Amino acid sequence: MTVNIEQLPHQIRDDVEDQSLYILQQIQQHIVVIGGWAVRSYTTYPLKSVRYTLDIDAVATPENIKTVHDILIKKGFVSSEGRDWGILFFKPYQPDLKVSCDPALFKDLQIRIEISSSRIYEIDTHHYFEFDLNKTTQKTVTSHGIQQSIHVTVPEIEYLTANKLGLPADYKNRYDAAVLLSNSNLHKTLEIIQKTDNWKKMVLHRLPKFIGKTKSKEDIAHLLLRRADINIQDYLDQLFTIQQKLRK
Repeated sequence: MTVNIEQLPHQIRDDVEDQSLYILQQIQQHIVVIGGWAVRSYTTYPLKSVRYTLDIDAVATPENIKTVHDILIKKGFVSSEGRDWGILFFKPYQPDLKVSCDPALFKDLQIRIEISSSRIYEIDTHHYFEFDLNKTTQKTVTSHGIQQSIHVTVPEIEYLTANKLGLPADYKNRYDAAVLLSNSNLHKTLEIIQKTDNWKKMVLHRLPKFIGKTKSKEDIAHLLLRRADINIQDYLDQLFTIQQKLRK
């Protein structure tokens, strides 16, 4: 069963993030962080960091993937074998604090660590997006809980933005895309989308759902964007602009 971290009690969300960031600290020198923690690194004032992140997603060279695999095995993580694209580990969540809520709320919660090569394939179509491991920057990420901060290597923001726009339209990807677009160079983002395999096709396929779902006032991404003081209409206008430019 999939657990939505945003619906968990505040103390659990903070503790999960602290644990996830601690794991990230153990492997950060060997990886380029993508996903929620990378988006967090670009969430700077006046934007508010309101989305919690649970998993660790990253890309790396084959040598560094092997290094991370060995580190996590030594630390007792459970590996999901048989992945030709990289490594996938799971850590069942165990609270590091005394909880006052029903343990059944988080009994299925796991921290997922997924490290792949720089070329990430879309499961259903086998189209891919490729991160350039030479176009990265150093950023700082901080957890919501104990406010621990670490330095991480992340892709240039336009690569993250281009990737997010072609991913499934779940609330996390739609929220992240809004945060990234508010700081991205749109022209450069479009260039990256158009030069990478058939990623343009993936973005055009996903955008109608990005737009339609985010319009709903009951949508989780919509609510998070309002809490982050991100102008939702401006975000939707950006998505329409991207759609129009890619269709030309």
